[in-house]
Formats: sequence, structure tokens, C-alpha cells
Amino acid sequence: MRLTLSRILLNLLSVTIIAIGLTLLIKANLGQSTVSGFSSTLAHILNVKTGTIVFFLNLVCFVLELIILNKNVKWSIGLQLLLNSVFGSVVNFFLYDVPWIANLSFNSYFEQFVFLLLAILIMGVGVSLMMSINLAVLPYDAFIALVSKTYNIPFVKVRTTADLSFITITLILGFLFPIPFNTVREGTVIFAFTLGSVIAFLNIQWKKRLPLSLRQA
Repeated sequence: MRLTLSRILLNLLSVTIIAIGLTLLIKANLGQSTVSGFSSTLAHILNVKTGTIVFFLNLVCFVLELIILNKNVKWSIGLQLLLNSVFGSVVNFFLYDVPWIANLSFNSYFEQFVFLLLAILIMGVGVSLMMSINLAVLPYDAFIALVSKTYNIPFVKVRTTADLSFITITLILGFLFPIPFNTVREGTVIFAFTLGSVIAFLNIQWKKRLPLSLRQA
């Protein structure tokens, strides 16, 4: 793995972009991604910040990675902790400390929908950049890939199972506790069906624009 300052900084930039997109997705309030929906719901119940729940969720995934890898752990896995810290902090910062986002409200469904699409685009930019750099990803994504590889289970099957589990838990929590927002809505479906296409398109663009030295592992 070619570890350079430029690649590390770009990796940190990518996770920051993803965090900003996630913040806008949450504020659009038309439904969230499976993980952010669960995190937002649990954060409301426990009266803590959403980014904090995201951080600890990824931390649990990181620990599970270490258990599965056992003696095959490589030092580079530590980069996931750095990304996770940045991700959780940026989500909390924009969601709670930046006034125009923290106090954001919409006058119409159209405005919410526009912000939903903007959030998907921004997250697509961040995820595609992270994939193009091919240095490190967030622990949750790395854990899904590791389970797939270790136990020879198709990645799509593992990811779908994890996503459906989070959706189910989120719906149960929403039924048991008074939550003033819906984390599973039409936006969840739109997010699921559009983000992949946005990432695929942007991957091609990064391949054309990023120097080879920043794209090769």
C-alpha cells in the first residue's frame, strides 16, 4: 500500500464530504440511509448526538474486524479509526454547531426533495473519491467486506442483510419510543436506488482526473 500524505489528506477529505452529505440527508427529513436512520433514532432515544452514535457503531465494527482478523491484522487498519473520528465529529459539527444547518427548516416538500437529491450527490462525490483513492474506508463498510470475504458470502447478501436489520430495528424503535421524525420514508428508497448510480458515474470521472499516484494502492 502506497501511503503518502496526499492520499491520507484526500481520504480525510472524502470522509468529510460524506459526513456533510449525511448531515443534509438527515435535515431533508424524507428518510435516511439505513445506518444513519438507526443512528438518528437511537441518538434521540438516548439524548446524545447522532454523530456520536455513528462513531460508536463504527467502533464496534472495528473491534469485530480485529476479532475476525486475529493475527492477520495489518497496521493500516488503524486508518479506519482516524476516518471514523473525523466522520463522527464532522456530522456532529454540521448537524448541531453550524447555525444555518442546525436550524434549517423547509417551507415545502419540493425544498426537502431538492435537499435530498443534493445530499445524495454530495455523498456520491465523497464515496466515489474514497473508492478511487483506495486507501481506507469506514469500519462499517470494511466489516461488511471482511465478513463477505472471510465466510465466502456474496457481498450483496451481507450488505442487504445488514441494511434490512438496521431498517427493522429502526422501525421497532420508532414504534416503541416517541420519535418526532421518520427515518424510513420515500427518501430511503430513493437513496438506495440512486446512490450506486451516482457513485458509478463519478468513479469514472475521478479515474480521468486523479493522478495514478493517488489512485493506486
